[in-house]
Amino acid sequence: MKENQRVILTKKILKDTLLKMLKKSDIDHISVKALCEEAQINRSTFYRHYESQYALMDDLVNDYVRLIAECNETVSDNVSKTDGAVEGAIRYLYQHPEMGNLMVQSPDFINKLFFKLKGIPESNMQSALKNKRISEDTSDYIKSFALSGSCAIIYKWVTSGMKDSPEVISELILELSRKCFR
Repeated sequence: MKENQRVILTKKILKDTLLKMLKKSDIDHISVKALCEEAQINRSTFYRHYESQYALMDDLVNDYVRLIAECNETVSDNVSKTDGAVEGAIRYLYQHPEMGNLMVQSPDFINKLFFKLKGIPESNMQSALKNKRISEDTSDYIKSFALSGSCAIIYKWVTSGMKDSPEVISELILELSRKCFR
């Protein structure tokens, strides 16, 4: 069932406010009361949508995962589409530095992101490994290594101030991933 415009707007205001507050404080020091005051939204309205500030943060993580899933849906065996999907996900972070700030502020963010992303690129990695004569266990290790390494590169890039362009970072991730699947 599609959410109505008022719910969508309320959630956007809450997410934007949380991201703004995360620039100054970590999630453990942001109360629902302070969040609602800053957003100028009633606490009862907040609790209609979220059970805590952590649930709101999880919704932000889910937004990014959805974006990556959408990018991944465009991927096929065509290498340029794969490259574009990876670059699209990295570019989103570059254009929305508040998401990077969330990543830095919440030590759990990368773990949640990794857990939620685990199944998304599975089919692409599986097709890259299909002609290899390796066991299923080894294939799983390679996929885990590629995904966790990609998350580590993104985390390092964000914590270093995103000095390199999204193109440079996505190319690095793709180049290293390709080596895993050779």
